[in-house]
Amino acid sequence: MTQEEFAEAVGTSRFMVNRWETGVHRPNLDILRKIAQATGNPLIEILAEVTE
Repeated sequence: MTQEEFAEAVGTSRFMVNRWETGVHRPNLDILRKIAQATGNPLIEILAEVTE
């Protein structure tokens, strides 16, 4: 999945996805829920990755 496709799936921009990947910003809880849904991963796993 490209950054653009991922951004569309979670309702944000490719620019913001890039900023998450580079550690400039972190997604909020609402976006984390959408990421979990888009990836099929449990929210607890997504939260664990973000808080490391």
